[in-house]
Amino acid sequence: MINSKKDKIKEKLSNFSQKPIANYPHKTEHKHGLSGDYDMWRLARFIFDDILSYEIADQPMEKVNWSIFFVYKESYHCRIAHMKFGFRIFVNHTDSDTATNIAKEIEEILSSVILDSRSLIEDYASTALKSGEIIVNNAYNELLGSYSFFKESVAEKSRIIETKPDNFFELYRDRSYLEAAANIAFFSLFENLCVLLLGFKDIPERNDIASFTRLIWRDKYKKVFDLNVTDFKGIYDHLISISKYKRNPSAHGFTDTVFNFYLKGARHKVNIGLSDNELALQYNNQENNFEVYENFLALLRSHDSVKNAFAYIEAGLNVSFIPSALKEHDEVNNMSDKELEEYIHFLLSRYDDMANMDW
Repeated sequence: MINSKKDKIKEKLSNFSQKPIANYPHKTEHKHGLSGDYDMWRLARFIFDDILSYEIADQPMEKVNWSIFFVYKESYHCRIAHMKFGFRIFVNHTDSDTATNIAKEIEEILSSVILDSRSLIEDYASTALKSGEIIVNNAYNELLGSYSFFKESVAEKSRIIETKPDNFFELYRDRSYLEAAANIAFFSLFENLCVLLLGFKDIPERNDIASFTRLIWRDKYKKVFDLNVTDFKGIYDHLISISKYKRNPSAHGFTDTVFNFYLKGARHKVNIGLSDNELALQYNNQENNFEVYENFLALLRSHDSVKNAFAYIEAGLNVSFIPSALKEHDEVNNMSDKELEEYIHFLLSRYDDMANMDW
């Protein structure tokens, strides 16, 4: 199946060929910047490498990630390069207008081919997922920012409501919207954290990350955190209650997860959250809910079982499940505070150098 997909792509590239780099003439090069999605153009190297098996110069000089020489229509000597400020096509030709037209023609073909390769790349992705050799994007800081924004907005609305303004009911409604958004944002943050922290847990589940990601959040929590530790068990119980009463209804459309019943002694109806035949009563006190969230994050920063891994995640570093990377993650757990600080600084410096193409 993969080979047949490659053959179809090759047909569209029939006007492309390559000869030894030494045989390319040194004429006037005209540069053409490629437009469109940056991540899409990263796949251009894949096309020339995996489909056409061309010779590629990786990091031939500072500020150039890769460069590929090729011949178009047996007449035009060209190269495509990933450079610090984007992707460029260079065409050797004495006439600039002709060079520009050829570059645009090449850009159109490559763009079309990259889009056609989507199914092929998905095949590779499926293989990587089955083997567990994937890299999980660290969205912690982004999701934390979203949660913090909604939480602070709730606090701001609450302060205004206390002044008993004329639009009291409108503000109360808006606060409920923001609170629901804060709960959803936190649980999104939490699930991303569980997957990231799995990379630092030497347990069988990290060898089958596809199955792990399909677990409900409660089962993820129990795999990553030790419920025999009182603090983690307490947070877990609070999160169960919050999710049933506050997060699940707003996330799942207020279907059958919440109902009311009349409590005679209170002479009022009472809201109850229902999940997996378990009931949870939770008062409408967002401050207490947010306090649970904050206590959870504080626990991650302080508990010996996770603090090193969490410091790694807070630094914004992605977590790789490739075997060699997992060995490094296991070493992170045993580092002293100073060793961890130096290690994270080293990784961040290296990523900065790669991003700036400083090698």
